Order: sequence, then structure tokens, then C-alpha cells
Amino acid sequence: MVPRYILGAYPALALLGGEGFSLLGGASAWRRGLVAFLALTPGLYLTWHYDAELLRPDTRTLSTAWLKENVPAGAVILLDQPHTGPMAFPSKEQCLHLAERTERLGSPRARLYRAMAARHPGGGWYIYRIQRTARDLWSAPRHVAASQADAEFLDVRPGLDLVRAARVEWVVTSSYGADPHRSRELATFFSELAEQSELVREFPSGPGVAAGPWLRAYRLRRP
Repeated sequence: MVPRYILGAYPALALLGGEGFSLLGGASAWRRGLVAFLALTPGLYLTWHYDAELLRPDTRTLSTAWLKENVPAGAVILLDQPHTGPMAFPSKEQCLHLAERTERLGSPRARLYRAMAARHPGGGWYIYRIQRTARDLWSAPRHVAASQADAEFLDVRPGLDLVRAARVEWVVTSSYGADPHRSRELATFFSELAEQSELVREFPSGPGVAAGPWLRAYRLRRP
């Protein structure tokens, strides 16, 4: 999170670095060559490393393909934030429901949901998302409240009771998402999820495996 907030200082730091390298290089050709090599090598290495990461399969793409093949269209699923898990899209029924709800709230997202419903390709799922606090999301409370009002979120702090009441059948958790160690209020939910559901599929990430978050797909057992 922190590097993003110092982007404004980069131009000044680059100018200072250039002046420093110029002084180090001096008038000697071999010294200038050595300084240029030392200045460029870290960037070239980081670029190569970043490109290698981009070429690896991403767990979010892999889990999306698995979801399409194994979870029936129209099923009710619980996910975390959109960028942390599979790229699931809502059913037409949910798009229409959200369009009506956001229209009543006066939200501009109503137009988006109307367009999604009008051009819906078919399929999709009824998607709920885990409700998380502004502190957990490193965001402003008003921004989080406005964002969550425009979609379907579940307060899972009490555990699985509300999840079952919403007829959720599948849950996908993400290492980039909610964490019971960081957000103690979610500990009951994660504990009950482990006890009362079946871990159907896991998408590990790491060097030599795949890029992206570590994902776990659970199927809730019937009480």
C-alpha cells in the first residue's frame, strides 16, 4: 500500500539519482560504463521478474474456469472483493434486482446494472460478498458504505447462520481477502466454514505454481 503514496516523489528522486550517477561516473569512460551497468541492472532484473510473474497462470483465472465447469448457473455463491477471487458474473435475475435497488437509492450504478441485464450472455450466479470493515479494507468508512450499498453483501461475523439463510451453497475464500488473524470479528465465520463445509478445490499460489492469491472453494453441508 505504501509505495503508491510516494509516486509523487519519484521524479525528484530520479533527478537526484541522475545527478549522483553523473558525479560517480566522472570523465572516465570505464567508470561511466560501470555506473550505467550498476544503475540499469536492478531495473532490468525487476522487469524480467515482473514479466515472468505475468506469464504464470493466475489462480483467479484458473478458479473462474473451474467455477464455470463445476458450479451450476444460478447457484448462490459467497465471494470476497472482486479483485481477490474468481471473475464471476451475476445472473440476469440479480442484475435486474440490483438495478431496481440502486435506482431507488439514486445510485449511478443503476445504469450499469440495467446495461448488464440488457446484454446478459446467460448463465452467471447469484453473488453475495463478504462484508468487511473500512479498517480491514484500508479505506474511508463513507466510501465503503456507499460501495456496499450498491451490491449484495453479507455480514458473516455471527457465523454461517446468515449465510445459510441467504441460501448460499458455495464459498470461495482468498488469501488476498478477509483474514481472521487480522479481523478477529470474522473468526467465528471461518471456524464454522471449516467445520460445516467441504473443501472441494484449492488453487495454491507461489513460485513455480501460479500467480495470484491462494483460493479455496467450499461447498456448504446441509444442516
